Amino acid sequence: MKKHRKFNHIDISKPIERWEIVRFKDIFFYIKGKIPTKLEKEYRENLLPYLSSEYLRENKTSKFVRNSENLIFVNNGELILLWDGSNAGEFFIGKKGILSSTMVKLQPKRKDFDLKFLFYLLKMREFYLKGLTRGTGIPHVDKNVLESLLLPLPPLPEQQKIAEILSTVDKRLELLRSKKEKLERIKKGLMNELLTGKRIVKILES
Repeated sequence: MKKHRKFNHIDISKPIERWEIVRFKDIFFYIKGKIPTKLEKEYRENLLPYLSSEYLRENKTSKFVRNSENLIFVNNGELILLWDGSNAGEFFIGKKGILSSTMVKLQPKRKDFDLKFLFYLLKMREFYLKGLTRGTGIPHVDKNVLESLLLPLPPLPEQQKIAEILSTVDKRLELLRSKKEKLERIKKGLMNELLTGKRIVKILES
């Protein structure tokens, strides 16, 4: 396979031995989400989350939809790209639900890939992709830029090991983030009591 001199402004003239350099379009095809006929604000039986970027980032479900043949279903772990909007070019690990009309679902053309590895790999290209979005009104991903992205792929066992390491770091970061949020809530509560005199009165009365 021909080696390319530049990898999105990064020199890849000496890739790691056994790593394959491929273009995005050679390993992925993608399908865009569709606009549902009706969205529900509250969950009811047989409804699925509508996969907005807010839900995928913060796990806050605000809309639900009934699945149908016209809509694009997403399973846990599938890869999603935000195609339209101010954050066009952002990648997500999907959750079970219905794909938003502003997103595309990425599907590998081969089976010798680890999806989490591909996610982290694509995350590294996010800044580059976002910087080359198109559109004067609502920005959207430039199809040509996306499809020409160069991606270095190690053998599958190495992909899995790299993904495992990065996932472990992510879990630790999420734990630290949760602890920080808890401490911030405690601090806010203490400030409300101490700075309004509530806690002082309780201390003096005890």
